[in-house]
Amino acid sequence: MNNVTNEKVHRTEREMVLDVIGKFRTKMSPALSRLAKQSDPVAKQFIPSPYEALDFGTEKPFEEGKNNHGIYGLERVYEDRAVLTPYFECSAYCRYCFKKSRTLAGSAKRMSDEDIDKAIRFIESDSRIRTVLITGGDPLVDPRLLEKVLDKVFPIPHIRNIRIGTRNI
Repeated sequence: MNNVTNEKVHRTEREMVLDVIGKFRTKMSPALSRLAKQSDPVAKQFIPSPYEALDFGTEKPFEEGKNNHGIYGLERVYEDRAVLTPYFECSAYCRYCFKKSRTLAGSAKRMSDEDIDKAIRFIESDSRIRTVLITGGDPLVDPRLLEKVLDKVFPIPHIRNIRIGTRNI
């Protein structure tokens, strides 16, 4: 492998990838792995890159600019939207994920029933919220948890749109 020259200490790309794997999990199904071997663009989405070992940007961009009102799994970046992240696991880990600190390096903690209830009460209390995005991780990885959240969001009268963020379809 070639050396990456952007780093102070010149390490091989292989050494850098091993560092990345030590910090951020990697996961691909056998079918996705076969596809990645046939397609460079697919491989770049899921196979760790030595460039992930380089320090730039912020460590936890997922945490920036949001107001969760102290409720784990709730984000409020825009006035008319709430984002619920009940589950931080995925079927495959995208290397570009801006939630890496939780999905690939974190404990993949899920929202507790209490967190979900607090988030629902918060959404119910603010009629400016028109859209709820249920994302993750990937909410389709745990259909029972997704159904529980949908059952609580659906009856809220001022919610006009419920979106599910997934790459599993």
